[in-house]
Amino acid sequence: MHIIVKTTNLCNLHCEYCYHRYFCRVKKERLDQTLSIPQARVIFRKVCEWALYEEIPVLKFIWHGGEPLLLPKEFYTSVINEQAKLLKGVPYTNSIQSNLSVPLGDDYIRFLVASGFGVGMSFDVINTARDPNGVHKPAILRNLFRFSRYGRGLGAIAVVSKYNVDYPHLLFDFFSSYVRRAHFNRAWSFLKSMRLLSITTDQYFDFMKEMFLMWKSKGFKGFCVGNVLDIAKRMVRPDQNSMCYFDEDCMFGRIHIAMNGDVYPCDNLVDRDDFIYGNIYDRSFSLKSIFAKDNPVFKIFERRRVRIMKECKGCEFLKYCYGGCPNDTMRSGASFHDKSDLCSYYKRMFKLIRPHAVRIVDSSGV
Repeated sequence: MHIIVKTTNLCNLHCEYCYHRYFCRVKKERLDQTLSIPQARVIFRKVCEWALYEEIPVLKFIWHGGEPLLLPKEFYTSVINEQAKLLKGVPYTNSIQSNLSVPLGDDYIRFLVASGFGVGMSFDVINTARDPNGVHKPAILRNLFRFSRYGRGLGAIAVVSKYNVDYPHLLFDFFSSYVRRAHFNRAWSFLKSMRLLSITTDQYFDFMKEMFLMWKSKGFKGFCVGNVLDIAKRMVRPDQNSMCYFDEDCMFGRIHIAMNGDVYPCDNLVDRDDFIYGNIYDRSFSLKSIFAKDNPVFKIFERRRVRIMKECKGCEFLKYCYGGCPNDTMRSGASFHDKSDLCSYYKRMFKLIRPHAVRIVDSSGV
């Protein structure tokens, strides 16, 4: 179970496609708002109670922002101390999703590595809208080198937009040199003014096809193209959980805790009040209730599942993707209950990867 916790609204970048600032405006949250340790204690107590009740095998905390590494090392020191006291009997892990452009001291990096934090970075390699003058790239590279020096391999996410969609080889070369795994996500925007960044489904497929071919030329070893591995795993082991956007019941794999304490099934739904489970700081709220069949949010997801099963009944790939991510659907202007607008992309990728799926999974050792 992934527990995504917003640590701060602060961020040192101003990415055009970022949904975080949009959500801050919608929720009327201050951009300087930060999670406190007393609030973290409440989260740990309620999540622990829920994990024991549901017999959740492991809690995977993802510390998100804003930019979570703008918080001092002492914040995360307190976090792990509180976890040790309040999560007894419940296995858990920690990871941080960062833009990695914050200047970090060696003591901070050593602490994260020694404390077992996984670190994921967001970097598009080419995106003048994200880093107009390239001023952040040196800090990113320095941090990458230092994490590597202390034995921590990083994961990465790159947003594929009009800025870099024509350069898949450059992105592959960069990430295969510096990280162990990267996901390449299509750009989409919440605001009309930002939609010039977007790319077509065909452009996205052409980009990912090149990523697949380059990884194939390496024998599917070493550096991993995460999107390709996710599809391969889904085809080889359709009964096992892969990524949330391929799950028949995607709401069961994660919760998102917003800065104000509102709990959602997904971090991409925090502008929708109809998807709020409740507020974790409310004394009367218990996470035990969120998967109950009479929960209004559960009913929304169930209606979508029933509709997808009917609409996609004849598709050979239904058991692999279940209509894709409903958030993609909403952001393209359709209903939450419709299949993803990436449907044609997924069909082409499934067909491309299918002959190699077993080899990909075996080579990746997962």
